[in-house]
Amino acid sequence: MKVGILTNIFLSGSNISSYLKRKGLQVNLMSVSLLSKENLQNFVKNNDIIVIDVFPSVLKETIAKIRDLDLNKPLFVLGDSQSYKDIIDISRMGIYKYLKKPLDPQVLLKHINEYQLREEISERNAKKGFAIYTRVVNGITTVNVLGYLQEEIIDDLKEIVSKSSKVIISLNGISSMSLDTDVLKRLKELLNSGSEVKFVLVREKIKNILVEEGIQESLIFPNEFSAVRSFQSGGNL
Repeated sequence: MKVGILTNIFLSGSNISSYLKRKGLQVNLMSVSLLSKENLQNFVKNNDIIVIDVFPSVLKETIAKIRDLDLNKPLFVLGDSQSYKDIIDISRMGIYKYLKKPLDPQVLLKHINEYQLREEISERNAKKGFAIYTRVVNGITTVNVLGYLQEEIIDDLKEIVSKSSKVIISLNGISSMSLDTDVLKRLKELLNSGSEVKFVLVREKIKNILVEEGIQESLIFPNEFSAVRSFQSGGNL
């Protein structure tokens, strides 16, 4: 994973760059003042993601220049705006994540790792008969499984669960034609990861199989909202 840091706040950019390098990432640090059109083209092309840490006066202009070159490059913007409207305006320019400063580099690394994991899973999913979509809100990772349930899905779910403390796995997008009871039985393995895991189901048949395999009925919910509430209330609704 190559991370490009675009900055005109050199001390901040240098500190972030040093931290990410210590964590094993390839990092390219570039000053906005040195960016000709050709330099910017090469910078965008040669990095997998771009972190933008610039003064507010040139932030939107910098984003716009990158979007003119690449509409899909994931942009992590570090900003200190106190205006909710301003943050929304920046988000509408097609950025991946807006992170408020002052920022601990560990937080940035966490979001980079989440992005990388999502991309790796999406790439693998493209070759299979199912898809996994993840999002993280308030420390809870929600995983939606769509399509055909296959053996490989357990390994992907294990990887996600191992990196999260609280996980909701939604199986309500699984085709009823794809039910493989052996794969469903393996879902119990996820409960031995050390993370808190809860399941969202809409099909009674799946629920019954999981309960038969020893998964507590109290860990199974009819919708995502009730599963989130359970986490927030310490497991008691």
